[in-house]
Amino acid sequence: MRAQLLDGKATAAQMRTETAEQVAALASALGRPPALAVVRVGDDAASVSYARMIERTCGQVGVVFLPHLLATAEEMGVLDLVGSLSASDTIDGIMVQEPLPAGISRDRVIEVLTPAKDVDGVHPLNAGLLLQDAGGPLVP
Repeated sequence: MRAQLLDGKATAAQMRTETAEQVAALASALGRPPALAVVRVGDDAASVSYARMIERTCGQVGVVFLPHLLATAEEMGVLDLVGSLSASDTIDGIMVQEPLPAGISRDRVIEVLTPAKDVDGVHPLNAGLLLQDAGGPLVP
């Protein structure tokens, strides 16, 4: 079997175009563009860089990027924020960036995240579906 060279840039461009079309259809159905809330606590350099990439990609495909940056926070503050984002009718997806600072339980934060808005598939329900190979998207 011969190796086939893949063009990563072309593949990525095609994926962005297809995603933008899907986002436009979703925006039409919702009556507004979909919104992604990204929660980051602290100033981890890798998290900062990743958030910038997410913001740029959201802009390219038509998703509203809503950063929630907490320089410092107690666990209850993070739990309250993720809980309120989960309850919001105007937030369609939530990403909690890791690492979380010491003293903030990843498990407790993930438990208050609504599974239907968990874009990373880290909520126990979504992780279980992934392990079961349930097919289809983990979140609507």
